[in-house]
Amino acid sequence: MTSSSEFEPELLFNGPAQASRTIILAHGAGVAMDSEFMDTFSKGLAERDIRVVRFEFPYMSIRRKTGKRRPPDREPILRETWLRVIESLGAEGLVIGGKSMGGRIASLIALGAAVEFQPPGTFAPVTGYRAGGPHRLEPGEWTDDTSLALALADSIGQVGWDLNDQVRRYVSWADSGEYSVNGRCFDIGNTTSSALFRFSQTGDARTSGAPTGSASGNGSIMRLAPVPMRFAELFPDEIDKLAQLAAESSLTTHASPQCLSACRYFALVLAGLIQGVDRDEVLSSSWEPLLEQLRAIEPLHPEIETVAAGSFRDRQPPEIAGTGYVVKSLEAALWAFQGADDFGEAVLTAVNLGDDTDTTGAVCGQLAGACWGESGIPAEWRDGLARKDIIEPILEKLLDESE
Repeated sequence: MTSSSEFEPELLFNGPAQASRTIILAHGAGVAMDSEFMDTFSKGLAERDIRVVRFEFPYMSIRRKTGKRRPPDREPILRETWLRVIESLGAEGLVIGGKSMGGRIASLIALGAAVEFQPPGTFAPVTGYRAGGPHRLEPGEWTDDTSLALALADSIGQVGWDLNDQVRRYVSWADSGEYSVNGRCFDIGNTTSSALFRFSQTGDARTSGAPTGSASGNGSIMRLAPVPMRFAELFPDEIDKLAQLAAESSLTTHASPQCLSACRYFALVLAGLIQGVDRDEVLSSSWEPLLEQLRAIEPLHPEIETVAAGSFRDRQPPEIAGTGYVVKSLEAALWAFQGADDFGEAVLTAVNLGDDTDTTGAVCGQLAGACWGESGIPAEWRDGLARKDIIEPILEKLLDESE
């Protein structure tokens, strides 16, 4: 197979470098995008301090190298190169014009996550379920955060602890819409996309996640709850095992030190709440299980240590921000949770921070659920939740196994 490393992409940068907010406008390889649209789109994003990278896929290079107009192995070449470009830029999303790249690639990569993020203050405050958004979901329908949490929960409930099985279920979601609210994968993070592609090549979930700091998205903390739910009995006597499982659950897709450390800390907090420890005690930087045990097993990453030490208490928006970076996402969720009087207030405060709203809400929702339980969720939210027929059997099996 021809390697995509032979084809060095030519990148044209438009606008100031904003490493935390980057999207890619792509064309080439049979993908056409109207130049007037690209100019208008780029200008609109630049006004919101989002860097736009225009990338023309080196299709002619492939043709010269292979001697074929459409080489039969072009799909893996295309996908690998897109992923390499996205990772190298730390991009949040990819917008592709045209349809000729095929549905499989589109479902894995071309989802334009960055353009769905609304800055705080630019939308009417969320007070409950609402329809619409870039994926045109109905009220009560859920996104990739829930889908991946369900895949993880189903794996644990069905086969126990098997990292390869966990990732195979993530692949089933990405490829065929398993665990999706509407039967299709309509949103996927770039770090997760890259990991699933690597797993498809190696079959080894322990090496599929990128270990680099630039791949420190919030995709593993957003799905973490099944781990402390199933293994809550490890708290407080076997925190080392709980922390190891939490880190391994992240390793499959998000293997950076920040992500592994965030999951270790977050799992401990969730387990403490599930076991009835008071919220203020769990969130205290001097909480004994945190100070004496978790840190002794392995020091937290410095940025996660700052959060655990209470940065979420000392800061306010806009310093608190619901971005896709795992550290900021965790901090924002803790900030929304620590001052709330109930489940609804916590989650709505998190969502209304804007930007990566579904994931900030999902991370905070895990905290709120562990603290106030299912009975604490507003009745209209429980009643209006879509596809309970998917969710409930998976959760029942997971909880049966934990008893």
